[in-house]
Amino acid sequence: EIAQCLVGSEMCIRDRNARVYDWVRFNLDNKYLLKYKEQLKENDKRKYYIYIYYFEENKSINKIAKIMDIDIQRIGEEIGTMSHHIEYWIRLR
Repeated sequence: EIAQCLVGSEMCIRDRNARVYDWVRFNLDNKYLLKYKEQLKENDKRKYYIYIYYFEENKSINKIAKIMDIDIQRIGEEIGTMSHHIEYWIRLR
């Protein structure tokens, strides 16, 4: 039962990331998204570059990990965190 819940939550996170990715790709000029990107640039350069590579340049997680010399799992976690923030932020607007 616990294993099913964990698999279900992983699928939910993956689906959320996919929804947010699609939204971002089609709304790159959204004023709120541009503001979020600027905040990343000012406050967290690593997340900023992951954002650029993933959302704007459409690079795979593996490619980003190689470019930035960061563990693939860490890249996935960062993308998950950004997707969560973007989704929450979109819902507030």
